[in-house]
Amino acid sequence: MTTFSKATFDAASYLAFRPSYPLWLYDEVLTFHRTGGQGAATRAGAHFRSAWDLGCGPGISSVPLQAHFARVTGLEPSANMVASAIRIDEGAVRRYQREGGAARDGSSSSSSSSSSLAGLPAPLRTLLLHKLDTNARAGANATESKQQLGTIDYIQGFAEDLDTHCAPGSADLIVAGQAAHWFHYDRLWPVLSRALAPGGTVAFWGYAEFGLPDFPSTGPLISAFMSDPAAMGDEARAWLDKDKGVTNVGAYFERPGRTILDRGLVDVPWPWEVKGQGKADAEGDDKWDRASATRSMYSLAQLSPASRNPAWPAPSAHAESTEHTMDLVVDWSGLERYLRTASAVNNFLQQHPDDAARHGGRDVVMRFVELLKEQGPRGTEQLRLRWPLSLMMLKAKST
Repeated sequence: MTTFSKATFDAASYLAFRPSYPLWLYDEVLTFHRTGGQGAATRAGAHFRSAWDLGCGPGISSVPLQAHFARVTGLEPSANMVASAIRIDEGAVRRYQREGGAARDGSSSSSSSSSSLAGLPAPLRTLLLHKLDTNARAGANATESKQQLGTIDYIQGFAEDLDTHCAPGSADLIVAGQAAHWFHYDRLWPVLSRALAPGGTVAFWGYAEFGLPDFPSTGPLISAFMSDPAAMGDEARAWLDKDKGVTNVGAYFERPGRTILDRGLVDVPWPWEVKGQGKADAEGDDKWDRASATRSMYSLAQLSPASRNPAWPAPSAHAESTEHTMDLVVDWSGLERYLRTASAVNNFLQQHPDDAARHGGRDVVMRFVELLKEQGPRGTEQLRLRWPLSLMMLKAKST
């Protein structure tokens, strides 16, 4: 996480070129929150007053929650991320609609800041507007916020210090998107047990190495570039031979955080699995509904074996469905910009400032993209990126 906290890290590019989370993911989380996780009827006590997003970055996972909760708060240690965070209110929605949806997203809006819908990445904007339209057509749900759009705020701070900012028993939902692999769970779970309201929900999700589902043969090459050399398969390792031209950046990810993410969050302990808790914290375990605990993989359709980690949790019922994937369609320039948001790439380039000069002006990302172009997607200008996604959820007892 220290990479993202550096003053040199480009938080605006992170927002612009990282993928947004799909609609079905929020449906999974909110259904779990309403039903208690076991497919039961809507539970009394499933409230939609307050949601917190831990390690929220620029708000990619926070903003969609505004369509469901009266108040959403993002907690993020990086000052750069907080400064770049998305701040959308109902006025921004009305302005966007009044301007004809920025000429149906033709970028004619007078504003492109993080406080305007036109300034959002298109997938995130589409998701938010879809949820608002669904709310309007369905009418106000008696259990959810009657506001069209809840308020949003961001606070600089660490997840483990949540109870400094959140009143005890006031959080109905606590999420973390692409951040759970950084937390210190001996400190965090006791904090969450105090912050959650009865019947509240914790949901953590994250994505690891991307794949190209339309070109599965590229899986080993992508792994050779992005994976930990100590953990990659033989096909990927073969790409690291000097005559192949692949420079591995996976070794430059911060670990064990990235390893936890690569393994589908299976190494994130449940509250009752944390070692060395004090008596008060151990008593806090009684707050959790252990039977509700669930951990699954999603978005696996058409991904090559090289893109799958044997340590992953069991696939969900929808894991191989093409309707339950986390995708982003980009051109080659978009792929390069996405890769440059990776902490491993940032760390590599900081430690090898002469990398481009030593390779004829082509840095490690440019060289990888050139190799990828040679492997399958010849003549293709649009690429579908797909990320395997892990999701773990747990409920607090209702009483």
